[in-house]
Amino acid sequence: WSERNRTLHLFICECADTQLILKMMRKVFDHWARLRRVYLQDIANARVSNAHTEHKLLLEALKRRDPDEVERIIRYHNQGALSTYVHHLETAGFLDATGS
Repeated sequence: WSERNRTLHLFICECADTQLILKMMRKVFDHWARLRRVYLQDIANARVSNAHTEHKLLLEALKRRDPDEVERIIRYHNQGALSTYVHHLETAGFLDATGS
């Protein structure tokens, strides 16, 4: 799943021709496997099912060429991931509830 996730995210960046974001995503995924294995295993377990569903919805919206729905799904996907990461960092004691 992790490799397909990487492929999907990079493919979307390539299709959107967003070179800066593509460069950033490549850098993130270069470190992702190690981070996931060492620090983020709980997050991966919590997010895979939701992310998989969101990815399916995103691909369907892309096939329909519905830019508003694509944007909505991407925002929802990113906000869900961010919320999960923040919660994990707070729970692990790396971030207090105020976000500092």
